[in-house]
Amino acid sequence: MLASLAMAAALTYAPSDPVEAFIYEKCLSTYSAAVSKEKARYYTPMVRSKADKYEIHPLLFASIIWHESNYNPREVSPAGALGLGQVMPFHFSNHGYGPRAWRDPEVNLDLAARLYSWYRSRMRAAYRGLPDREIAHRTLVAYNMGPLAVSRGIYRSRYSQAILKVLRR
Repeated sequence: MLASLAMAAALTYAPSDPVEAFIYEKCLSTYSAAVSKEKARYYTPMVRSKADKYEIHPLLFASIIWHESNYNPREVSPAGALGLGQVMPFHFSNHGYGPRAWRDPEVNLDLAARLYSWYRSRMRAAYRGLPDREIAHRTLVAYNMGPLAVSRGIYRSRYSQAILKVLRR
């Protein structure tokens, strides 16, 4: 009975906002329908706000967060990256945030968007004349593996290809 109610709830929830729909759909692969709905409603305004602030396509930013953390604000990578955007502790410190702010979703998303935007400007300056899609791949590689990975010749990765698929929808 409860399972059928959860299925019915999942089928009746169809957000009109494409970012909210994306977050909900992706979260369903990890979380229950109720939790997925809650996460989609909670994170969509933050994702949109940070994406707008740093001029990032909101679906691209939503996809980055999904691939980094599955929308789990307590995620910690083996390398020590933290939170939704998997931001390294030194980035928080460099921007004046203490350890208490590291897992705050608002702070984490803001810093993740700021870093993506900064890497994008660096890639645009370093690779003038390349198409936007190639700049996006390099930016994602820099965000995920660090800018030295791009300097060493890694221009695409499975990570960047998976994230950029969202823009082909």
